[in-house]
Amino acid sequence: AAQPADLSQLKPGDAVPTGAAPQIAGKPFTISCTVAASPPDGILVAHGGTAVGYALHLRGGRIVFTIRDGGTERHVEAALPASGDSQRIVASLAADGALKLQIGDQPAVTEPGATLISRQPQEDFCLGHDNGWPLTTYASQAVFQGRISDLKITTP
Repeated sequence: AAQPADLSQLKPGDAVPTGAAPQIAGKPFTISCTVAASPPDGILVAHGGTAVGYALHLRGGRIVFTIRDGGTERHVEAALPASGDSQRIVASLAADGALKLQIGDQPAVTEPGATLISRQPQEDFCLGHDNGWPLTTYASQAVFQGRISDLKITTP
């Protein structure tokens, strides 16, 4: 793997080669960030494509955390508060394959599963867009116009 990218320095529209992106193959991982968004649709984070990867995106005013492995797609989603205030978002893929999504102080939404992402995504890690073969069907492909801050992706 290349030198890991400093995710805190990225702006919507930036992309990082997969070798410098968070290395998540076969590992549980957590994405955390703060989002200020008024558009109901947009891509926050995308890493991967039609074979393997993950994305955090807005669809119809809901936050959606999607993973794809071997072409099979799974997701969990939760309503984004209508206030328009900045929201802390935490999305994770657990060791048992469960997807979890929490927005602010709301109760977490969990979707059981049975698999981790088996290999490192081959496409770029993108902030605010998805520049390759789309991981999922997004409501909007336009570069995200809101603010994404405090982005971290952690593995055990």
